[in-house]
Amino acid sequence: MLNQPINVIPSSLSGIGAGVVDATLPLTVSWQVSGDTPMVAYQIIIQQNDTDSTVVYDTGTIDLQSPFYGNDSKGNTQTFSAETITAEELSQAGVVNGYENGYKILITQWWGETEEESITQTSPSFFITRTTPELSIFDFPPYTETNPYKYK
Repeated sequence: MLNQPINVIPSSLSGIGAGVVDATLPLTVSWQVSGDTPMVAYQIIIQQNDTDSTVVYDTGTIDLQSPFYGNDSKGNTQTFSAETITAEELSQAGVVNGYENGYKILITQWWGETEEESITQTSPSFFITRTTPELSIFDFPPYTETNPYKYK
């Protein structure tokens, strides 16, 4: 049996910057799989963070070619990365940068073939969408008595 996914990215609970996505770039959702059985399939649903939890994107059930174990043979935690959702798929789903309410991800994991052998997050992972910032640095003027900043 599997437990709910933990340490989901993107999620506003996963640390600074881990809850921000640029909707014009591909999105890879990752999480830690925990439980005493391997994950054999998953589903990711992206919803608008509105009162109806409007579904904008659904991967459907994705069967894994081989089971994913949450720990390796030495007991080290393994992070699962889902198939990348392309920027085109996000755009077609209406996921856009700057949507005021933000979005949320709902993950379902299967350890068997039936709905009884699956678990879905009870609390979706919230994230916002913003354009990736750009930083421009202009040349400093030469060092003078009035400009004491010198660079090499």
